[in-house]
Amino acid sequence: NRATDHWRKQAREQEYLANQGVPSVPARADQDTVETWVSRNPALKPVHRLCIILRYVHGMTREEIGRQAGLTENQVKGHLQYALTLLRREMEQT
Repeated sequence: NRATDHWRKQAREQEYLANQGVPSVPARADQDTVETWVSRNPALKPVHRLCIILRYVHGMTREEIGRQAGLTENQVKGHLQYALTLLRREMEQT
């Protein structure tokens, strides 16, 4: 059952990422939006990208993100915290 849940969740994440439109005018490197920066970040897993984009780009609450992604509110909180930690580390290295 856990394996089925995992594959189902992964399929939802991939579907969400596939439905994200690429802007028609590419952003300059020094003016990247949060969404493009997060979506291009190799340190983040798809679930982290999903949670960050829904929270900080679309302004959804953890409860709304959980319903959208099929996660519990605590799972969303954990993914957000871990993703922010990874992003902070990357920013410190640059």
